[in-house]
Amino acid sequence: MRAWHAGRMGTAVILVVKGRNGRIYPARKPTEAEFDRIVDLTHRIRCGQGLSQRATVEKLAEHGIRRSKGTVSHILRAYVCDLCRDQP
Repeated sequence: MRAWHAGRMGTAVILVVKGRNGRIYPARKPTEAEFDRIVDLTHRIRCGQGLSQRATVEKLAEHGIRRSKGTVSHILRAYVCDLCRDQP
């Protein structure tokens, strides 16, 4: 297990592990409440601030949440917020 550090606005320490495929993953699965927070925060950043997916990933890292662009994309497609619902 090792820690991943996000730079820029400060340092967030996120515990990660290396998977069998060589990629880095969060050290444990989030609880249901933590996952709900991640989904809510992802939508508030992406839809509320109008950031790109890459910028959303970086902003999540500043909050201590490490997720890939693919995971962020999945969250945005699978879960709909009020802002998404209003868009054509």
